[in-house]
Amino acid sequence: MKINGEDIVSANSSQLLHSVEKIIAYVSKFATLKMGDLIFTGSPVTEHCLKLNDKVECFLESSRNLYFRVK
Repeated sequence: MKINGEDIVSANSSQLLHSVEKIIAYVSKFATLKMGDLIFTGSPVTEHCLKLNDKVECFLESSRNLYFRVK
């Protein structure tokens, strides 16, 4: 994840407290999940707080999959 072009979080799913399978099973109890849905889990370690007008980019491997500006 980058905020305003700065690398903030560089982590992978092996660092999550629970496995991806457990997270999907838990969320599925409360919502119907469909292909393309995203589950945001937070990050293992970061002390950065988003501020108005921050530009956020999220990546899976080298592909940028999410981009937005905080409003």
